Amino acid sequence: MKTCIQYSFLAGLLLLLAWAPAAHAQNNTAELLLKLEYFDNADHVPYLQVTAMEKKDGKLQPLNALPVQLYLGDSLPANVIAKVVTNETGKAFATLPPSLQAAWKASNQQQFIAVSGATHQFTSTVKTLDITKARLLLDTIAGDDGARTVRATVQEMHGDSAVNIKDVEIKIGVQRQASFLPIGDDESYTTDSTGTVTATFSRDSLPGDAKGNLVLGARIEDNDSYGNVSVLKTVPWGGPGQHDSFGFGDRSLWATGAKAPLPLLLVALSAIIAVWGIIFYLVFQIIRIKKLSDTQAN
Repeated sequence: MKTCIQYSFLAGLLLLLAWAPAAHAQNNTAELLLKLEYFDNADHVPYLQVTAMEKKDGKLQPLNALPVQLYLGDSLPANVIAKVVTNETGKAFATLPPSLQAAWKASNQQQFIAVSGATHQFTSTVKTLDITKARLLLDTIAGDDGARTVRATVQEMHGDSAVNIKDVEIKIGVQRQASFLPIGDDESYTTDSTGTVTATFSRDSLPGDAKGNLVLGARIEDNDSYGNVSVLKTVPWGGPGQHDSFGFGDRSLWATGAKAPLPLLLVALSAIIAVWGIIFYLVFQIIRIKKLSDTQAN
């Protein structure tokens, strides 16, 4: 009986040792995560963005050099939008070619398909995205008391007409060089029954460009139906910009070489003249000594 228990224990231990490496290898297996997004800015051509991420050991890393084919509607050769390759950030971009413009205009509801190419590490992955065409309208309202109000409207396209849509989350802000600054205290707004939102502009001291212009923007981000939709509008609501607030146009230590401080230029020039003067003096003395030695030899 004791021998049977020992054999059972050894058999269980061997099974555990055999299963552990396989389970560890399974946990370390990399997983490909593919994301497909649609962007429509009123001032630019709509485009698709593919993001490829590698998930391994619980960490996400951008996947570089992954080939991806994009399709409109069905994954047929005639419906190919583009063949792209992800960059070092794991992203790739594409716009609709002229050959698919007719199919794009034929319906207000479209499906995009992304198919990643098979590699030595990953099998082919398919990602689909269904979107409904929509647009954003952005207007400004000047109140009698000097208050400035921004109004945004979300419209869903139905053929040649558009219908205002309620319960859509919108962000309204000022487009800065590297950020999107909300115009008020709220980060986002939701359209009412008329498909519109209004927000008060409270960034009165915000500097604009040289003419005091600001660029207002409204955004729909990562919406399940509409994707990413945005619109921009320039308004004269900013203060005069101070583009040389760091003094790069004045003589200073952090300015360009042509704007270096005069004392610093004099010190540098004096040092250069002194060094070259010493060199010429030494050369002159060497030549003089050589002539004296030749004279004494004769």
